[in-house]
Amino acid sequence: MGREHRLDRLRSRHLRRGLRKHQRQSPVYRLFAKSPRGKHVEIGGIWKKQNQNGGDYFTLSVNTGYGRLNAHLGRYPG
Repeated sequence: MGREHRLDRLRSRHLRRGLRKHQRQSPVYRLFAKSPRGKHVEIGGIWKKQNQNGGDYFTLSVNTGYGRLNAHLGRYPG
């Protein structure tokens, strides 16, 4: 496979708290995985957003290598 790191071969996932938010669009958490060669690869993030009523919810985005998966977490609580 050469030097290409494929996400389906990544062994473990790590969640790290994002650095201070310098931009409005930066994620609250960044999602990392460990490559077969031991390097940390960023594969996604979690963003904190507000709904129309002013309530907070989280959005998860993960890049699988074949496409991007998105999920709204807690958008409609209750």
